[in-house]
Amino acid sequence: MRIAVCVKQITDPALPVEFVPAQAGVATTETSGAYCPNPADRAALEEAIRIRQVNPSAEVTVVTLGPAESDYTVRYCLARGADRAIHLLGEAPDAYTAAVVLGQVIKGLSPDLVLCGARSLDDATGQVPPTIAELLEIPQVTGVIRLDLDIETMVATAWRRLERGKREVVECSLPALIAVESCINEPRYVSLHAMQRMSDRNVQRVDLLSLGGPGQPLTQTVKVSPPRPRPKRVSTPDASLSADERMALLFGGGQSQPKKSGGYLEGPVETVVSEIMSFLQKEGLL
Repeated sequence: MRIAVCVKQITDPALPVEFVPAQAGVATTETSGAYCPNPADRAALEEAIRIRQVNPSAEVTVVTLGPAESDYTVRYCLARGADRAIHLLGEAPDAYTAAVVLGQVIKGLSPDLVLCGARSLDDATGQVPPTIAELLEIPQVTGVIRLDLDIETMVATAWRRLERGKREVVECSLPALIAVESCINEPRYVSLHAMQRMSDRNVQRVDLLSLGGPGQPLTQTVKVSPPRPRPKRVSTPDASLSADERMALLFGGGQSQPKKSGGYLEGPVETVVSEIMSFLQKEGLL
């Protein structure tokens, strides 16, 4: 069984980024510490490794599209357990051209299963997996949070996450493309020593120019900017209230605070215990 996994390298979301409106993107550094594999793609690789554990004859091939700095993600995939990796050197101007290049390479692998992340954290278009499936003319299932394979019948059973907590169970025949969510599993830790040992192991580097280039984009990013801050809504206090009550409303975020009644219980022990029991029963605590 042949499994192809698409993995994208993104800017580490844990690091502060600076938006560059003129470049329609964010400013990044050239150090590998500023990058990391896309979480959903990392979960897709983990799922491929788990499938291979059940079927030892399976072969996992990782396909990465990106500049030379994407070598960090290539080494991560090999250290995680991928059998080999294909690094497409270059950048695609949009999701469609990226899918065309990836689909062209994956088609040459003739895989029985293609695993992708449902979306990336940087662009979050979610267009690459469906476009690859369309180019390969194979069925696709997106938003998968659980995946079961029957190798004998070559049938995949996938659980999809829908809105409002609903789930959908889908069956399809292989070969197929499965786009998984990052919550499908918990990728295991990869040590720095393991990544260093995988510096050049089983890496096939292909220049995009040898494939005819990325092609003409269908879309263009005009501007990238941080989200606009949302102002806190403050309701106008009722003019009939006193100054103290209006100040309480302002400091309480516009929500009136109900007055709390309370006091001390005094008297003989039997009387105090009786009143406490009555209060607890009245509040439904007993």
